[in-house]
Amino acid sequence: MSICEESSISLVLPDRWIVANCKESQLAGMAPGEAARFAVDALGSARLTGRIEQISPAAGSEFAVLKPDRQRNRQFREGTAAHRRAHRNRQAGPSRGELEPSYSCNRAWRSAYGAKPIARTLLIEDDTETALYVTEGLQQIGHVVVWAATGPDGLFQASHGDYELIVADRMLPGLDGLSLVRNLRGADIQTPVLFLTTMDGLDARVEGLEGGGDDYLAKPFAMPELAARANALVRRAQHLATLAQTRLVVADLEIDLLTRAVERAGKPIELQPQEFKLLEFLMQNSGKVVTRRMLLERVWGLDFDPGTTVLESHMSRLRAKVDRGFGAELIHTIRGYGYMIRAS
Repeated sequence: MSICEESSISLVLPDRWIVANCKESQLAGMAPGEAARFAVDALGSARLTGRIEQISPAAGSEFAVLKPDRQRNRQFREGTAAHRRAHRNRQAGPSRGELEPSYSCNRAWRSAYGAKPIARTLLIEDDTETALYVTEGLQQIGHVVVWAATGPDGLFQASHGDYELIVADRMLPGLDGLSLVRNLRGADIQTPVLFLTTMDGLDARVEGLEGGGDDYLAKPFAMPELAARANALVRRAQHLATLAQTRLVVADLEIDLLTRAVERAGKPIELQPQEFKLLEFLMQNSGKVVTRRMLLERVWGLDFDPGTTVLESHMSRLRAKVDRGFGAELIHTIRGYGYMIRAS
């Protein structure tokens, strides 16, 4: 097993870790498919064990994409448990309520809540203890959380991912949180943003809200309050989206979300329920690439790849109904990435 010392977590997805800041000489000897162990300097003696999916040993861009071995990462969980307990007690105090971490993967709380996630939430936070605490607290109430540890990573994820909420620190390495949000608003990305920061002065709060933030919570904070504010922002955004978007249009293709009717060039198209959900999600993200993982999660409610062709089969039938006989194709395969619906 290859071992990489002095690495750090750059980005945490539900079932992937992107480990950055590794020594180039150590990465150069690794290859996709092999088992590896990474020492995470921010967590003391903690180790991440898994199988490498992608490797980049190039100078200036050293990183590895690691699929975690859940059975072998007990040391990582136990190695940081004491830090998290101390952090919870220090940050939240006696008002923190009953939101205890469960170390559960998404399937566990999906079973408990019996439905799709409340929201996909992007957490942009450079402090590892705070990020782990917030991640587990939000997962406990039904959020799928993606963690980015730097400003540039957060900006990339927010610009290219599909999120209902962003929780961001103000002071981030590489790009501060306020500049990050201003960049998003300048690109017309209106995902609700909750600033979570130690900058708790009146001027800082006003600056954050006027700079594009939707809510502002100062550290130290109580997890129940953060959870309540996060869910309130998600509910508000979902309500506004429902009011504003009951009809989706791409070129001559239209769907009515209230009547569930689909037409192209004035001709009705009959779709099965899953085909309708698939088309709806594509049209909601018109002009953007949607990945296989995003479709499985949002259309089928799966947080893992079942290893079947269920998506490809449905997509083939949908294309036959939507594109065949209408001239220009609207649904496109973006090889190596996913699918996109666009007018040309």
